[in-house]
Amino acid sequence: MGKMSNSEYKAYMDNLELLEGEKKELEYLIQKVVIGRGDGSKLDYLIQEFIDGHDDPSRTMTLENGLLVFTNTNLIYIQEKDYSRLVVLLDQLGGIGCFSYKDCSSIGVVTVDGYEYGFLLWETEDSSVVQNPSVNELTRQIQVFGMEQKRLAKEAPVKICKYCGARNKIDQSRCVNCGALLT
Repeated sequence: MGKMSNSEYKAYMDNLELLEGEKKELEYLIQKVVIGRGDGSKLDYLIQEFIDGHDDPSRTMTLENGLLVFTNTNLIYIQEKDYSRLVVLLDQLGGIGCFSYKDCSSIGVVTVDGYEYGFLLWETEDSSVVQNPSVNELTRQIQVFGMEQKRLAKEAPVKICKYCGARNKIDQSRCVNCGALLT
């Protein structure tokens, strides 16, 4: 694959099904997803074994190519074949990182309930609507995103305005940004 056209991108966006107030932060074109169980300590090994063709199908599951989207509240993976969705709430992430093995950049995600996800990125073509970054830029993007999620998790609970996406104090009844009634 390595390339996504405007019409393919529109089909993905039509199936993204964002919640009110949810916004796209990052998106990546993925060639394979490897899913296993564990605490994340061997996630890089899981991905390396898969790339080398030595993975154990009885212990892992794979998903085909698609689009990985990080929003302000969720990680969403949409598979190209049937546009089925895998959604992980960001507050369920136990860890996130990225690395490169044999010229393949990967994003590793571990959830608090013990699932490990290895997202193997395509090397994208210049004409692709979605452009995957170099491993250095990918590392920077994931680190910045991870730090922002940690910062937000430490803040007091908030109400997100469904009209403008503004963060409001939990005890407010109207949005500080647009004045809409908060529910």
